[in-house]
Amino acid sequence: MKEVQLFINGEFLDNGDREMKENVNPATEEVVSLFPMATEDDVAAAVDAAFEAQKSWEKIPAIERAGYLMELVQLVKDNQEVLARATSEEMGKPLAQAMDEAGWLAAYIQYMAAQARHMLGEIIPSDRPNENILLYKMPIGVAGQIMPWNFPLFLIGRKVAPALVAGCTVVLKASSDCPNGAYEFAKLVEKSSLPKGVINVITGSGAVAGASLAGNPKLGIVTITGSYEGLTAEEFKAFSWSADFQENGYNGGSWDGGWAEKADEAVVMNAENGVFMCSAVNMGHSPLITANEQNMLPIRYINPAEQSCLDFLSYIVHTTNCSPEMDFLCSLRII
Repeated sequence: MKEVQLFINGEFLDNGDREMKENVNPATEEVVSLFPMATEDDVAAAVDAAFEAQKSWEKIPAIERAGYLMELVQLVKDNQEVLARATSEEMGKPLAQAMDEAGWLAAYIQYMAAQARHMLGEIIPSDRPNENILLYKMPIGVAGQIMPWNFPLFLIGRKVAPALVAGCTVVLKASSDCPNGAYEFAKLVEKSSLPKGVINVITGSGAVAGASLAGNPKLGIVTITGSYEGLTAEEFKAFSWSADFQENGYNGGSWDGGWAEKADEAVVMNAENGVFMCSAVNMGHSPLITANEQNMLPIRYINPAEQSCLDFLSYIVHTTNCSPEMDFLCSLRII
Protein backbone atom coordinates (compact mmCIF):
# COMPACT_ATOMS: atom_id res chain seq x y z
CA MET A 1 0.00 0.00 0.00
CA LYS A 2 1.38 3.38 -1.02
CA GLU A 3 1.87 5.77 1.89
CA VAL A 4 2.02 9.47 1.08
CA GLN A 5 4.44 11.52 3.18
CA LEU A 6 4.75 15.18 4.06
CA PHE A 7 7.52 16.94 2.13
CA ILE A 8 9.07 19.63 4.30
CA ASN A 9 12.42 21.38 3.91
CA GLY A 10 13.53 19.06 1.12
CA GLU A 11 12.81 15.83 2.98
CA PHE A 12 9.97 13.32 3.23
CA LEU A 13 8.98 12.89 6.85
CA ASP A 14 8.28 9.53 8.43
CA ASN A 15 4.56 9.27 9.12
CA GLY A 16 5.16 7.98 12.64
CA ASP A 17 2.04 8.29 14.76
CA ARG A 18 0.28 10.81 12.52
CA GLU A 19 -3.36 10.09 11.73
CA MET A 20 -3.61 8.42 8.31
CA LYS A 21 -6.57 8.71 5.96
CA GLU A 22 -7.58 6.36 3.13
CA ASN A 23 -7.47 7.64 -0.44
CA VAL A 24 -10.17 5.76 -2.35
CA ASN A 25 -10.45 5.20 -6.09
CA PRO A 26 -13.96 6.54 -6.87
CA ALA A 27 -14.44 4.08 -9.74
CA THR A 28 -13.36 0.83 -8.06
CA GLU A 29 -13.77 1.90 -4.40
CA GLU A 30 -10.33 0.42 -3.74
CA VAL A 31 -7.95 2.14 -1.34
CA VAL A 32 -5.07 3.39 -3.50
CA SER A 33 -3.03 5.05 -0.76
CA LEU A 34 -2.89 6.27 2.81
CA PHE A 35 -1.96 9.88 3.47
CA PRO A 36 -1.07 11.77 6.66
CA MET A 37 -3.28 14.40 8.23
CA ALA A 38 -0.85 17.22 8.88
CA THR A 39 -1.07 18.79 12.34
CA GLU A 40 -0.74 22.46 13.19
CA ASP A 41 2.88 21.77 14.15
CA ASP A 42 3.52 20.16 10.76
CA VAL A 43 2.11 23.19 8.97
CA ALA A 44 4.18 25.55 11.12
CA ALA A 45 7.32 23.54 10.29
CA ALA A 46 6.58 23.77 6.56
CA VAL A 47 6.00 27.52 6.75
CA ASP A 48 9.16 28.00 8.80
CA ALA A 49 11.17 26.07 6.20
CA ALA A 50 9.73 28.17 3.38
CA PHE A 51 10.27 31.40 5.34
CA GLU A 52 13.96 30.68 5.88
CA ALA A 53 14.49 29.47 2.30
CA GLN A 54 12.87 32.59 0.89
CA LYS A 55 15.59 34.83 2.34
CA SER A 56 18.18 33.39 -0.04
CA TRP A 57 15.82 32.37 -2.85
CA GLU A 58 14.75 35.95 -3.55
CA LYS A 59 18.40 36.99 -3.96
CA ILE A 60 18.95 34.56 -6.83
CA PRO A 61 18.57 36.36 -10.19
CA ALA A 62 15.22 35.66 -11.81
CA ILE A 63 16.81 34.01 -14.83
CA GLU A 64 18.58 31.55 -12.54
CA ARG A 65 15.33 30.79 -10.76
CA ALA A 66 13.89 30.10 -14.22
CA GLY A 67 16.64 27.54 -14.71
CA TYR A 68 15.37 25.60 -11.71
CA LEU A 69 11.87 25.71 -13.18
CA MET A 70 13.13 24.31 -16.48
CA GLU A 71 14.70 21.46 -14.55
CA LEU A 72 11.26 20.69 -13.11
CA VAL A 73 9.76 20.87 -16.61
CA GLN A 74 12.01 18.07 -17.80
CA LEU A 75 11.31 15.96 -14.72
CA VAL A 76 7.56 16.36 -15.24
CA LYS A 77 7.86 15.41 -18.91
CA ASP A 78 9.93 12.33 -18.04
CA ASN A 79 7.33 11.25 -15.48
CA GLN A 80 4.16 12.36 -17.25
CA GLU A 81 2.50 8.95 -17.17
CA VAL A 82 3.35 8.39 -13.50
CA LEU A 83 1.68 11.68 -12.61
CA ALA A 84 -1.31 10.96 -14.86
CA ARG A 85 -1.97 7.46 -13.51
CA ALA A 86 -1.71 8.66 -9.91
CA THR A 87 -4.30 11.33 -10.64
CA SER A 88 -6.62 9.12 -12.69
CA GLU A 89 -6.84 6.37 -10.10
CA GLU A 90 -7.56 8.71 -7.19
CA MET A 91 -10.10 11.11 -8.68
CA GLY A 92 -11.64 9.34 -11.68
CA LYS A 93 -10.30 11.49 -14.51
CA PRO A 94 -9.91 9.51 -17.77
CA LEU A 95 -6.28 8.56 -18.27
CA ALA A 96 -6.03 10.37 -21.61
CA GLN A 97 -7.26 13.56 -19.97
CA ALA A 98 -4.94 13.09 -17.00
CA MET A 99 -2.04 12.71 -19.45
CA ASP A 100 -3.06 16.01 -21.01
CA GLU A 101 -3.19 17.65 -17.61
CA ALA A 102 0.30 16.43 -16.73
CA GLY A 103 1.42 17.91 -20.03
CA TRP A 104 -0.21 21.20 -19.11
CA LEU A 105 1.71 21.15 -15.84
CA ALA A 106 5.01 20.99 -17.71
CA ALA A 107 3.90 23.57 -20.27
CA TYR A 108 2.78 26.09 -17.68
CA ILE A 109 5.95 25.80 -15.64
CA GLN A 110 7.90 26.39 -18.86
CA TYR A 111 5.71 29.37 -19.72
CA MET A 112 6.30 30.96 -16.33
CA ALA A 113 10.03 30.33 -16.54
CA ALA A 114 10.05 32.54 -19.64
CA GLN A 115 8.50 35.36 -17.61
CA ALA A 116 11.83 35.79 -15.83
CA ARG A 117 12.85 38.05 -18.73
CA HIS A 118 9.74 40.19 -18.35
CA MET A 119 9.79 41.10 -14.67
CA LEU A 120 10.19 44.83 -15.12
CA GLY A 121 10.14 47.77 -12.77
CA GLU A 122 9.11 51.34 -13.54
CA ILE A 123 10.76 54.73 -13.88
CA ILE A 124 8.47 57.43 -12.54
CA PRO A 125 9.13 61.13 -13.21
CA SER A 126 9.68 63.07 -10.01
CA ASP A 127 8.12 66.40 -9.12
CA ARG A 128 11.63 67.72 -8.63
CA PRO A 129 14.08 68.54 -11.43
CA ASN A 130 16.87 66.15 -12.44
CA GLU A 131 15.31 63.31 -10.47
CA ASN A 132 13.53 60.08 -11.33
CA ILE A 133 11.91 57.54 -9.04
CA LEU A 134 12.83 53.89 -9.59
CA LEU A 135 10.13 51.36 -8.70
CA TYR A 136 11.27 47.83 -7.98
CA LYS A 137 8.97 44.83 -7.66
CA MET A 138 9.88 42.65 -4.72
CA PRO A 139 8.73 39.12 -3.78
CA ILE A 140 5.77 39.17 -1.42
CA GLY A 141 7.19 36.29 0.65
CA VAL A 142 5.97 32.79 1.44
CA ALA A 143 2.94 31.69 -0.58
CA GLY A 144 0.44 29.38 1.10
CA GLN A 145 -1.35 27.48 -1.66
CA ILE A 146 -4.47 25.38 -1.11
CA MET A 147 -5.37 23.00 -3.92
CA PRO A 148 -8.71 21.72 -5.28
CA TRP A 149 -9.56 18.17 -6.35
CA ASN A 150 -10.57 18.71 -9.98
CA PHE A 151 -7.27 19.82 -11.57
CA PRO A 152 -4.73 18.51 -9.05
CA LEU A 153 -1.77 18.61 -11.46
CA PHE A 154 -2.33 21.65 -13.66
CA LEU A 155 -3.01 23.93 -10.72
CA ILE A 156 0.31 22.98 -9.18
CA GLY A 157 1.82 24.75 -12.16
CA ARG A 158 -0.62 27.65 -11.93
CA LYS A 159 0.23 28.23 -8.28
CA VAL A 160 3.83 27.14 -7.78
CA ALA A 161 5.57 28.34 -10.94
CA PRO A 162 4.60 32.05 -10.77
CA ALA A 163 5.54 32.17 -7.10
CA LEU A 164 8.95 30.65 -7.66
CA VAL A 165 9.94 32.78 -10.62
CA ALA A 166 8.92 35.90 -8.67
CA GLY A 167 11.22 34.94 -5.80
CA CYS A 168 8.63 33.53 -3.41
CA THR A 169 8.72 30.14 -1.73
CA VAL A 170 5.78 27.80 -1.38
CA VAL A 171 3.80 25.65 1.04
CA LEU A 172 1.38 23.65 -1.10
CA LYS A 173 -1.53 21.88 0.59
CA ALA A 174 -2.88 19.09 -1.59
CA SER A 175 -6.60 18.35 -1.76
CA SER A 176 -7.59 15.71 0.76
CA ASP A 177 -9.60 14.07 -2.04
CA CYS A 178 -6.58 13.50 -4.27
CA PRO A 179 -3.17 13.91 -2.62
CA ASN A 180 -1.26 11.37 -4.74
CA GLY A 181 -0.55 13.68 -7.66
CA ALA A 182 0.99 16.31 -5.40
CA TYR A 183 2.99 13.58 -3.68
CA GLU A 184 4.41 12.40 -7.01
CA PHE A 185 5.26 16.00 -7.85
CA ALA A 186 7.06 16.34 -4.52
CA LYS A 187 9.18 13.32 -5.47
CA LEU A 188 10.29 15.21 -8.56
CA VAL A 189 11.14 18.26 -6.47
CA GLU A 190 13.30 16.04 -4.26
CA LYS A 191 15.15 14.77 -7.36
CA SER A 192 15.80 18.31 -8.58
CA SER A 193 18.51 20.68 -7.47
CA LEU A 194 16.02 23.15 -5.99
CA PRO A 195 17.24 24.46 -2.62
CA LYS A 196 15.60 22.88 0.40
CA GLY A 197 12.49 24.61 1.64
CA VAL A 198 11.61 26.38 -1.61
CA ILE A 199 8.72 23.96 -2.26
CA ASN A 200 6.98 22.19 0.63
CA VAL A 201 4.02 19.84 0.10
CA ILE A 202 1.60 18.85 2.85
CA THR A 203 -1.63 16.88 3.07
CA GLY A 204 -4.50 16.96 5.52
CA SER A 205 -7.90 18.45 6.18
CA GLY A 206 -8.95 21.94 5.26
CA ALA A 207 -10.26 22.50 8.76
CA VAL A 208 -6.86 21.83 10.36
CA ALA A 209 -4.05 21.97 7.81
CA GLY A 210 -5.74 24.50 5.54
CA ALA A 211 -6.84 26.78 8.35
CA SER A 212 -3.44 26.60 10.04
CA LEU A 213 -1.75 27.49 6.77
CA ALA A 214 -4.07 30.40 6.00
CA GLY A 215 -3.68 31.76 9.52
CA ASN A 216 0.11 31.66 9.72
CA PRO A 217 1.45 35.23 10.09
CA LYS A 218 4.68 34.38 8.25
CA LEU A 219 2.84 34.04 4.95
CA GLY A 220 2.93 36.85 2.44
CA ILE A 221 -0.04 35.57 0.46
CA VAL A 222 -2.62 32.77 0.48
CA THR A 223 -4.23 31.33 -2.64
CA ILE A 224 -7.16 28.95 -2.39
CA THR A 225 -8.99 27.16 -5.17
CA GLY A 226 -12.00 25.12 -4.11
CA SER A 227 -14.36 25.17 -1.17
CA TYR A 228 -13.86 25.84 2.52
CA GLU A 229 -13.92 23.08 5.10
CA GLY A 230 -15.14 24.39 8.43
CA LEU A 231 -14.88 28.06 7.39
CA THR A 232 -17.10 30.41 5.41
CA ALA A 233 -15.51 32.70 2.84
CA GLU A 234 -15.88 35.63 5.24
CA GLU A 235 -14.33 33.64 8.10
CA PHE A 236 -11.44 32.62 5.86
CA LYS A 237 -10.69 36.23 4.95
CA ALA A 238 -10.90 37.28 8.60
CA PHE A 239 -8.72 34.37 9.68
CA SER A 240 -5.99 34.90 7.11
CA TRP A 241 -3.15 37.24 8.02
CA SER A 242 -2.14 37.57 4.38
CA ALA A 243 -3.37 38.86 1.08
CA ASP A 244 -5.57 36.18 -0.39
CA PHE A 245 -6.77 35.16 -3.85
CA GLN A 246 -9.72 32.81 -4.02
CA GLU A 247 -11.49 30.82 -6.70
CA ASN A 248 -14.45 29.12 -5.10
CA GLY A 249 -15.89 27.46 -8.18
CA TYR A 250 -16.98 24.24 -6.52
CA ASN A 251 -18.98 26.02 -3.85
CA GLY A 252 -20.05 29.02 -5.84
CA GLY A 253 -23.80 28.47 -5.83
CA SER A 254 -24.03 28.88 -9.58
CA TRP A 255 -27.35 27.06 -9.70
CA ASP A 256 -29.08 29.46 -7.34
CA GLY A 257 -31.31 32.33 -8.36
CA GLY A 258 -33.45 30.70 -10.99
CA TRP A 259 -30.93 28.42 -12.69
CA ALA A 260 -32.64 25.28 -11.49
CA GLU A 261 -35.58 25.52 -13.84
CA LYS A 262 -33.20 26.19 -16.73
CA ALA A 263 -30.88 23.25 -16.18
CA ASP A 264 -31.80 21.77 -19.57
CA GLU A 265 -30.83 25.00 -21.28
CA ALA A 266 -27.67 25.56 -19.25
CA VAL A 267 -26.04 22.17 -19.70
CA VAL A 268 -24.45 20.49 -22.68
CA MET A 269 -23.96 16.74 -22.52
CA ASN A 270 -21.76 14.79 -24.86
CA ALA A 271 -19.70 11.64 -25.07
CA GLU A 272 -16.25 13.05 -25.70
CA ASN A 273 -14.79 11.27 -22.68
CA GLY A 274 -17.80 9.30 -21.48
CA VAL A 275 -17.55 10.61 -17.95
CA PHE A 276 -19.57 12.91 -15.75
CA MET A 277 -17.67 16.11 -15.14
CA CYS A 278 -18.37 19.75 -14.51
CA SER A 279 -16.35 22.93 -14.86
CA ALA A 280 -17.15 26.19 -13.07
CA VAL A 281 -20.55 25.06 -11.81
CA ASN A 282 -21.51 23.95 -8.31
CA MET A 283 -22.63 20.33 -8.41
CA GLY A 284 -22.89 19.92 -4.65
CA HIS A 285 -26.68 20.31 -4.67
CA SER A 286 -27.33 20.56 -8.38
CA PRO A 287 -30.87 20.29 -9.77
CA LEU A 288 -29.38 18.79 -12.91
CA ILE A 289 -30.28 15.25 -11.94
CA THR A 290 -33.90 16.08 -11.16
CA ALA A 291 -34.23 18.36 -14.17
CA ASN A 292 -33.06 15.67 -16.58
CA GLU A 293 -34.04 12.61 -14.56
CA GLN A 294 -36.69 11.49 -17.00
CA ASN A 295 -34.17 11.60 -19.86
CA MET A 296 -31.32 9.70 -18.21
CA LEU A 297 -30.45 6.09 -17.79
CA PRO A 298 -28.73 5.03 -14.56
CA ILE A 299 -25.12 6.14 -14.38
CA ARG A 300 -22.64 3.26 -14.61
CA TYR A 301 -19.17 3.63 -13.17
CA ILE A 302 -16.00 2.26 -14.74
CA ASN A 303 -12.30 2.61 -14.09
CA PRO A 304 -11.18 5.34 -16.49
CA ALA A 305 -7.55 4.32 -16.08
CA GLU A 306 -8.14 0.86 -17.56
CA GLN A 307 -11.04 0.90 -20.01
CA SER A 308 -12.39 3.02 -22.81
CA CYS A 309 -15.23 5.09 -21.43
CA LEU A 310 -16.92 5.18 -24.81
CA ASP A 311 -17.47 1.42 -24.62
CA PHE A 312 -19.80 2.03 -21.71
CA LEU A 313 -21.74 4.97 -23.06
CA SER A 314 -25.39 4.36 -22.27
CA TYR A 315 -27.25 7.53 -23.12
CA ILE A 316 -26.66 11.12 -24.09
CA VAL A 317 -29.05 13.94 -23.42
CA HIS A 318 -28.99 16.62 -26.11
CA THR A 319 -30.10 19.99 -24.81
CA THR A 320 -31.20 23.04 -26.73
CA ASN A 321 -30.65 26.77 -26.62
CA CYS A 322 -27.09 26.47 -25.26
CA SER A 323 -24.79 29.36 -26.03
CA PRO A 324 -21.13 28.72 -26.95
CA GLU A 325 -20.20 30.32 -23.63
CA MET A 326 -22.23 27.71 -21.76
CA ASP A 327 -20.58 24.98 -23.81
CA PHE A 328 -17.30 26.17 -22.35
CA LEU A 329 -18.45 26.88 -18.80
CA CYS A 330 -20.33 23.69 -18.21
CA SER A 331 -19.56 20.47 -20.03
CA LEU A 332 -21.25 17.43 -18.50
CA ARG A 333 -20.58 13.95 -19.74
CA ILE A 334 -22.54 10.87 -18.71
CA ILE A 335 -21.78 7.16 -18.85
